[in-house]
Amino acid sequence: VEMVASWEAVDGPHPPSALAPRVVPGPRPRATEVVRQGGEQVSLVLSWPLGVVDQPTRLPLAVLAHILGGGPASRLFRTVRDERGLAYAVDASLALYSDVGHLTAFAACSPEAVAPVRATIAAEVERLATSGPTEREVEVAVGYVAGSSTLALEDAGTRSWWAAIGELERGGARPATEWIDAYRGVTVDQVRAVARRVATDPTVVAVGPVPRRARL
Repeated sequence: VEMVASWEAVDGPHPPSALAPRVVPGPRPRATEVVRQGGEQVSLVLSWPLGVVDQPTRLPLAVLAHILGGGPASRLFRTVRDERGLAYAVDASLALYSDVGHLTAFAACSPEAVAPVRATIAAEVERLATSGPTEREVEVAVGYVAGSSTLALEDAGTRSWWAAIGELERGGARPATEWIDAYRGVTVDQVRAVARRVATDPTVVAVGPVPRRARL
């Protein structure tokens, strides 16, 4: 309440938290955390830090995440599920904050498959980081992200959420048509550039009946 009451004293329309200087995150060593507990499946998460994420980088990153694990046409869905049958649930997502972010891949698999699933996901991300996506992959992902965003804006709650995020994090809300058009303008070179950010060892978390012999 005190922070909101003090906004009037701030030079500009944004709260103090949005104006505070940011500290660039330093490099973090790769970490692996295994939480062994009962159950039939292991929940496996791999995460890659993206460092400082400015506004122009966010849209290519969204396209990259879709190419990696955004649906049946994604690389992880094809390799982990369709081709190798290692997991039924597998996807990728982004966590983007006002200044930093990370890319995450998730899979739910049997205890026996946890090591090959981890290796397959890491290999796909490495291949994407070093070779980049194809023009066709970017074209399909851009069309999906722009189209699904357009449909999502039919919901008043989603539209309000986007406006709020724009005001609090991005210097002001933009008309929906502007950033949907920006999605459609994402290029192959832009996606390849952000893909190189994930050419690092991931942090790995596995929760469930993880075999003690599993190499994570």
